Amino acid sequence: VGGSIVARDDLRSFDPQALANIVWAYATNKTQHHGLFQNVGDGIVARDDLRSFDPQALSNIVWAYATNKAQHPNLFQQIGDSIVAMDDLSSFKPQELANIAWAYATNNAHHPNLFRKVGDAIASSDGSKAFQTQNLANIVWAYAKLDVKHLGLFKKIRRSIGALDDFSSFEPQHLANIAWSFAVADVDVPIAFNDAFTRALVQKQNEFNVKELTQLHKWHIWQVEKSNTGLPGSVLERC
Repeated sequence: VGGSIVARDDLRSFDPQALANIVWAYATNKTQHHGLFQNVGDGIVARDDLRSFDPQALSNIVWAYATNKAQHPNLFQQIGDSIVAMDDLSSFKPQELANIAWAYATNNAHHPNLFRKVGDAIASSDGSKAFQTQNLANIVWAYAKLDVKHLGLFKKIRRSIGALDDFSSFEPQHLANIAWSFAVADVDVPIAFNDAFTRALVQKQNEFNVKELTQLHKWHIWQVEKSNTGLPGSVLERC
């Protein structure tokens, strides 16, 4: 399949969902094919107008490129421009917004206007609880990774996290990413890191890897500088 797509000079006969499905399948199966990703990206960029691509297709495409470690700056620029040009992002599901932010950060694809648009959409939404654990972690991580400041976004997610009384569904990576992201963004939100968050750190202290412990240590230093409570002693010892 990959070879036949690479051999085509024109992909206009493929509908948007088909193109999205192709790269998504390769990324999901962890199959590397530089030529295919390059040709599909070129084919999408050549269309100029991406209004025929629905939110799921746009999300799946950039997610696939990031997951496959496939670089295509023009594709990311054009998809970002297309999303920014939309009247609003109400048609995007929470996971689609999270995947887009994660993909751009993972590919180190800077698009300030896109992140402003996505951040505004999340900050003004009434459905922050619809964002699952991984979505919350991926969003704040993406903004911190690309050093994008959006106070409204972090405040919105702060309220969502602060309302939780159980973090058992959070993987160690999610906990570490959230803590690190707030520290990097320098958004002081002590209510977000409540007793339930601290208990989760203790419960999972033996599951954190070196990178995650480094992230937590950075968060601890930041918390102490803000005169807030830092890491529990047992977790701090592991750092």
